[in-house]
Amino acid sequence: MTIRNASNPAIRNECQQPGNPAKRQFGRLAIRQPKWHSETSQTTGPIARRSAKMTPPLTAEARDALSNVVAVINGKGGVGKTTITSGLAGMLAASGWRVLVIDLDYQANLGMDLGYFLTEVDDEGESLAISLQYGKPLKVVHNVRENLDVIPGGELLVTAEQALGSTVNQRRDPRLALAEVLAPIAGEYDIVLMDCPPGARPIQLAAAGAARFILIPTKTDDGSLQGLAVTAGIKAQIGDINPTLEALGVVLFATGSGSVAVRRYAVDKIGELLGTETPEELLFDSFIRHAEATAQAGRKSGELPQEIEKALKEQEPWYKRRGEKGASAAPVRPQSAVGVSDDMQALTDEFIARYTRLLEPVGE
Repeated sequence: MTIRNASNPAIRNECQQPGNPAKRQFGRLAIRQPKWHSETSQTTGPIARRSAKMTPPLTAEARDALSNVVAVINGKGGVGKTTITSGLAGMLAASGWRVLVIDLDYQANLGMDLGYFLTEVDDEGESLAISLQYGKPLKVVHNVRENLDVIPGGELLVTAEQALGSTVNQRRDPRLALAEVLAPIAGEYDIVLMDCPPGARPIQLAAAGAARFILIPTKTDDGSLQGLAVTAGIKAQIGDINPTLEALGVVLFATGSGSVAVRRYAVDKIGELLGTETPEELLFDSFIRHAEATAQAGRKSGELPQEIEKALKEQEPWYKRRGEKGASAAPVRPQSAVGVSDDMQALTDEFIARYTRLLEPVGE
């Protein structure tokens, strides 16, 4: 599997080399200011009063080290965050990018998508919870795919949520809990993707505090789109510690390209809920279609859509298996995976283009 844009030398040089001066000095370059909800970038209220008594924000060097971190986030569940995170990670890793994925969700569906759920490397979020609470080094599980490492999540993250949300004996800003432990290792990767929970506000704030960019998946129904407002609120609450946080864009999930009216409605809601005058710039052209059979098969087998597609091509045709004793006439894997894989390819291409463009210093 080759990502078309990732093979471009200019893009690979910009994004894949940790030593690239433009990347490592990102925090000292002139950058585009976030276009959405800039009026709410100053944090007020209890969070501001708590953080004023705690450790200062990250150093410029630490913030620079996090310039390759993307939080996949929405305040609503069931909108494709994990599917898009795992799909992007798999596509980028297969093209040679060094990828780290952090699972910040209690449901740990990322482990199902990538095939390590309930294996010996799955600690159900225990080590990640310890790192968030006590600042211990992050424990990385290496090579769940070639070039793809993970930090597992799971139900034990609830202890971290409780600790970060507490107002008792806080000597460090809980919004920087993840940034502080991630900065030392982020430079080992070309990109870091974080699969964020729909609830658990302290975890969401810690993810936003560590990210340079956010990617927002959503369905087109009102309930899912309303999650964008929650996401905008998260950005507002970390403006004082991470003012450069910027949106890569919004991705429509479980939809199709057939309805212009649906897409227009989504654009209007994005403008309303994210407070931007140019919502069409935030909405990705690519989308991920609805394919329940592919989603179920993938989580059962621990295969990504592109891996299911490859297996389909290598699978013996059903009519040749038909005469075998006990053989089913139905395909072993769903044919819909081919379409989903194509969608994920297109999304990855567009993701790369946006990511590299926003990393460029102004004037280049």
